[in-house]
Order: sequence, then C-alpha cells, then structure tokens
Amino acid sequence: MPDTVSAVLSLPFIQPNQAQKHVTHNTALRVLDGIIQLAVIARDLDSPPVAEVGARYIVGAGASGDWAGQAGAVAIREEGGWSFVAPLPGWLAFVTSEGVAVVYDAMLGWDTLTGGPDLEAETLGLNTSADATNRLAVAAGATLLTHDGTGHQLKINKATDTDTASLLFQSGFTGHAEMGLAGSADFSVKVSADGSTWAEALRVDAATAVPHMPQGLLVNGTISGTAVQSGVHDTTAGRLMGTGAFGLGQSGPTSTVTLATAMASGFFNFPGTDPDSPGGTGGVVIVARYSSQWINQLVFAANQTFMWLRWTKDSGVTWSEWSPIFTTANLVGTVSEDAGTPTGAVIERGSTATGDYVRFADGTQICTRTETLAVVTTPLGALHRDATLADWSFPAAFAAPPVVAVSCTSPELWADAGAVTATAAARVVWATQVTAGDHILHAQATGRWF
Repeated sequence: MPDTVSAVLSLPFIQPNQAQKHVTHNTALRVLDGIIQLAVIARDLDSPPVAEVGARYIVGAGASGDWAGQAGAVAIREEGGWSFVAPLPGWLAFVTSEGVAVVYDAMLGWDTLTGGPDLEAETLGLNTSADATNRLAVAAGATLLTHDGTGHQLKINKATDTDTASLLFQSGFTGHAEMGLAGSADFSVKVSADGSTWAEALRVDAATAVPHMPQGLLVNGTISGTAVQSGVHDTTAGRLMGTGAFGLGQSGPTSTVTLATAMASGFFNFPGTDPDSPGGTGGVVIVARYSSQWINQLVFAANQTFMWLRWTKDSGVTWSEWSPIFTTANLVGTVSEDAGTPTGAVIERGSTATGDYVRFADGTQICTRTETLAVVTTPLGALHRDATLADWSFPAAFAAPPVVAVSCTSPELWADAGAVTATAAARVVWATQVTAGDHILHAQATGRWF
C-alpha cells in the first residue's frame, strides 16, 4: 500500500488516479510556506492575537482559546483561521520581537540559541585541565580580573537560598576557610583544621545586617579610640560603654543624683531628702529616654518593695504624678482617690460588727452579711414576716444607695430588701406560716464608694 504522507513533515502525497489533486498539493505547499525560513513574531503568547494572514507564532505553555492544546506548536494564520505544525527536534526559528534565534528540543522545548561572535565551550582550561565539575580551570601564579573603564564586579550566583555560593580556600586541595552564602542568605565565614569539621566564625544576618560571632571574640588588650566612652557619663551616640557606665557593672554605690536632674539613661542613687522622692525615702532610680524630650523614671525605695513611675515629655520641665507599681506587697491595702483618680491600693478588704466589705480602686464596693433567723411569727394577712430584724447598717458607707439583694437558705422562706440608703438597708423575711428554727439569711449590697 503506497504511503500517503511524507516521513518527516507528514506532507500529503498526490495519489494515483486521485481527484482534486491540487488540494493535496496546496496543503503541502501551505505547510512548507509556513515553516520554511521560519521567523515567528513571538513565543510567549497563550491566546491568539489579531494577526494578518501569514503571521506565525510559537504557542505559549498556557495555550487557550483557538490555540488550546497546541503549546509549543508553530501557529500559522490562514484565511479560514489557524493551522498548527508540531516542531521536531533541531528546528530553528527567529523571534522577531526579541531579536533572538531559538532551537527546539524535545525535553527543553524552544530554547534560546547561543553562539555568534561570543566564545562558547562546555569546559575551558587555562594551563590545566577542566572537568565536568570545574568547568573553568586556571593554573597560574595570579589571576587578574580588571575593569573595562569604570568598576568591576565578580558575581557568584546560586539557584536558591539553600544552595551555596562561596569562596573556598584550600591547602593541597584540603579546605581550610570558606566565605560566602552557605546554605542561606546570610553571609558567613567558616574555618576548618582538617577540611571536614567546620566552625562558623562570623555570620551577618541578611535581614538585619547584625553580625554574629558564634565562637566568641578574643581581644588582647584594651579597646580605645573615639568608639569608646571617654568617661562613665559620656552620652555620645554609638560609643562602647565601659564598666561602671551609668551605674552598669559597678560593685559599689552608683552616682548620687537628684530626681529633677536625672536625665541620662542609667542607674543612679537619690537621697531621702530629695523633694521629688515619692516615698519620702532615698533609693535607686532607673532613667530611660525615649527621645530628647520623653523621659521615664522608675524609682525603687531603699530596703523596701515599693516602686513608682513618672514621665516627662519636655525634658523635665514638667513631670507627671508618681504612679505606684503594684506587687504582692501593695496590691491589697487602703484604696483612695483624688478627683476620681485612684491614689492608693488596688483592693481594700475589711469587716465590722455589721458585715464584711471589699473596695476596688475603680470605685466599686461590695458589702455582705450573713445572720441567723430564729422564727418568723408576725402575721400579715395570709402571710407571716419576721419583725425582729433591724435595718442593716453597711460595714462601709456607699457614695449613693447601692443595689441590695437578700436571700434565705430555707425553701419555705423568702426575703427581700426594704428602704435603702447610702449607709443602711432594711430586710424583710416572709413565710406562709409561723416558721421556727435557725434560718440563714444572706444580704449583699453592690455600689460605688466614690
């Protein structure tokens, strides 16, 4: 049976006794016209553009629309639409929009074709042999890379952050020092005595530019110069501090100052006679500056567990009031206020003959009382009530009449509150009949003490 198409391009053959022989002949000519002297407009389009008849494109990887399923094929614009030719390995094409030549590879697809006047080789050895790993090898007393008019950069690139881009220094082909990007974006310097065990001497964080020395830093002698403080109170920005600077590292007392003049960040003593002392005693002040204007002072009372904090935003011209810092030592105590601002402890708890109370620094107060009721005997219509209970005088006065709740533990009894003032409340116990026995009555008043 005779072949119907050509072996390479699948061009249709004219068959013996074939009618309409021109159709087969023209089809073959159209394919040849499309791929001979192949020059395409672009190679990165995924959908067909508006194009003139005869325009040719290499279909992109995301082929869609009329190009769907034709990724990598040569698309040819014809009168009735698009025709496609699947490339074979080794086909060449010129991409006019890029000014480059491309070659088709069954694995790589269309790839840019390099060459021309530039030297290209798989390996290059100068005075020595190169290999598949060391594709460029030079044996010489020195290697010079110089500028071509201005500056010069030597670039060592890696594919991903986890790869390595570095300079390796060897003795007898045994590595002893390495610098570069070793497995990350951080710059590092590593050393080895035997070429197998390595220690990181320096690492510079790529995100922060902060250097790290995992093995430590050994300096023989003192560090001096303009980068070091000239004295323990030298505030020059960027200088290294010495022992005792601003009270740090001193084995004895820190410098004594007054709170009004303690403006430099550091640790200082202040005397009990200081008029700004919040506790009326001397102690230690920690000064922290946010800016040239904003300053905070934290005071520790001498031989006590009390602390206070204040701040200024105008370099000490005016200061805020001292605010106590609460600990287990002063959390519970006497609450107080000044014009609605708490000035004492956070919680105050106490009791009197008429009950217990708790006050909070925000103004909330709760009073409670528990008492025993012997009998409910006083008739009132069809009910009975207790007539022996007097008004409840609160163990601590409220600023205004509080909310009072009264309850009884016995199911046959119930209770409620009568008239309520800022200092007392009446309680009434009810029953459906005369009820004897010990009954427990609970009362709670909730309101504000200021």
